[in-house]
Amino acid sequence: MKHVLTFVITILVANFIVLSFSISAANAHGVGGIEASKTRSRVVAITPNTDLFNVRAVENGERFKITRSSNKDVVILGVDNEPYILINDKGSFVNQKSATRLINDSSSQSSTNSHTKEDFEKTSADPNQIPDWKKVGNSQTYIGHDHRTHYMGSVPNGVEDLGKSFLHIKSGEQIYRVTFAFYATTGSPYLIYGPILLCIFIAILAFAYFQKNRFTKIMNRALTISFLIALGVLESIHAFGYVAFSNQSFIEEFGSIAYSMSLIVLSVLSALRLINSAFKGLTWDKDLSKQAPLLCLTGFVGVFVGTVFEYKTFTYPYLPTIFSPLFSVLLVSAIAILSTLLFVLGMANIKSGSHIEEPLPASVN
Repeated sequence: MKHVLTFVITILVANFIVLSFSISAANAHGVGGIEASKTRSRVVAITPNTDLFNVRAVENGERFKITRSSNKDVVILGVDNEPYILINDKGSFVNQKSATRLINDSSSQSSTNSHTKEDFEKTSADPNQIPDWKKVGNSQTYIGHDHRTHYMGSVPNGVEDLGKSFLHIKSGEQIYRVTFAFYATTGSPYLIYGPILLCIFIAILAFAYFQKNRFTKIMNRALTISFLIALGVLESIHAFGYVAFSNQSFIEEFGSIAYSMSLIVLSVLSALRLINSAFKGLTWDKDLSKQAPLLCLTGFVGVFVGTVFEYKTFTYPYLPTIFSPLFSVLLVSAIAILSTLLFVLGMANIKSGSHIEEPLPASVN
């Protein structure tokens, strides 16, 4: 009963943690932070041509990235042609009096009512008023959100070209027009992978249920350790693709990849425990009964965090990763299959742990 009780408590804690944090995360941007998208943005023209700066859409257009590449100041103009963003030798700055700043910050859930009132008081309706610059970075690159650089609204069925929008940037005495084009793709060609994975999951469950001994024999120690290592490596690749896509550092995005990190840690910990038991000479049957709760938890986290929470990988065309959609689908599918195998292996052997009793000491007469 001790093993079963440990398993139940562990699963309850895991469910509490996953469900508690997933609610707030999903409300913000999705479980991974940046959501998959049905649309994307792309810079198609800068008029006139210039090498004073370069600008591009990032995160499927959710944000834009501009880099100053000369000794001239670069100023992004706001919706009223007021100075909005400044990049110079000292870094990047945001004009606190810009109405555009208020518009772009209004979608942030961290903005409170009192903070909004303060913003209104700072904002000036006069685009010619002297700016109140607030430093936001030390580099020559600024990455930020602007409603003008991504598509807003519903996507009409069958429409792929969603139009254009413009950002005006001033450097020296010249004003440049940056054209952002918006595109959409209807549906995803990888939607069929979802039902296929579900069928695989059911097949594994059925095989383990009706052929438990054979399933356990196939999933020997070496194969299980290999699957755990592979799971950790694949989830690491998955997390790396997201962090690289976000244009943020690992530390800045740690909160968004906390689920991935938990799966990686569980995979490594499970593999190390199995390796350590092998060196101690424990048989696979006895060791499997002891390690079943941890294997079950690792598989559970992998199925839900690495697969269920990533369902948009199969349903959305533009994903928050530097990898191609096909590679991402195959990556998530592999994580799903490995996690299912580990979860079922743990579940199939966890009850046996309650029947393993220590031998009674010999009676001394």
